[in-house]
Amino acid sequence: MRHILVTGGTGSFGRAFVRHVLDHGHPTSIRVLSRSESKQADMRAEFGDNARLRFLVGDVRDRDRVLDACRGVDTVIHAAALKRVDTAENDPIEAVRTNIDGTVSVARACVERGVEKAVFLSTDKASEPNTLYGGTKFVAERLWLASNVYSAGTVTRFSATRYGNVLGSTGSVVPLWRKQASGSEITVTDPAMGRFWMRMSDAVELVMLALTHMRGGEVFVPKIGAAPVGTLAQAVAPGCTFRVTGIRAGEKMQESLIGPDEARNAHDAGSCYIIEPATVTWATNRPGCPAPLVPPGFVYRSDTARSLSTEDLQEMLR
Repeated sequence: MRHILVTGGTGSFGRAFVRHVLDHGHPTSIRVLSRSESKQADMRAEFGDNARLRFLVGDVRDRDRVLDACRGVDTVIHAAALKRVDTAENDPIEAVRTNIDGTVSVARACVERGVEKAVFLSTDKASEPNTLYGGTKFVAERLWLASNVYSAGTVTRFSATRYGNVLGSTGSVVPLWRKQASGSEITVTDPAMGRFWMRMSDAVELVMLALTHMRGGEVFVPKIGAAPVGTLAQAVAPGCTFRVTGIRAGEKMQESLIGPDEARNAHDAGSCYIIEPATVTWATNRPGCPAPLVPPGFVYRSDTARSLSTEDLQEMLR
């Protein structure tokens, strides 16, 4: 990676990814594209006006701006998205314009500008989606991977990562519970709801793994643990009582990272699972995944994954 573009780069993941690459890689430049000038100013101060960082105010919906941002770039990390379930339900067209249309804009710019590797950040909500947000991420993920068709005969390859809830990220419930913990009661939708939990460093490492091993068209899924929401609440605010507010519209009791149909093409690669594309129409010589397929009947759901204890979660929150 020499010249990198991170869309939505002022978010929690973007800042962590940029920090990791600056500390452990040797990039010539990193471009951060986002809509918020105030967040860019904060990030510029956080990184001490690093000469290798360039901040671009722009929207992934604006194809011309994305084309400008991709000029001379060899690696793109597409993290920009509207990420809140309630926002997508209340403003569905805006969610479609950002999460779907914006993803198409970035993918096409990658092909036109000769980007070599492009990784899309997906979510467990895209697996068996039942909310508008999940639906937009499902479509965006599929469009991104299918963009390999349009890049056939060029250097550009598209892959994706898909993971669960990142502890402490923007929109995480953890800051809210920590604030509420000053009293004796915290609000919990349903303590029995199962969710995948991971550190931000795990999300960054998964993207780095994808960049190293991607062949185009696959989805990298980390092997992470899961726990009920109530277990996380106990880890964040021990001793507090719960005020149960009830499951919200569209929420699942259990989340999925790999559904039963996708499992037919899922491989166990040790530290992660790799979902191979069902068909490869863009290359005749693409090597297959050397890792073995997962066993028949495999599903990767929050109630079948490795169980995290209160102590595990407290360690992850440190």
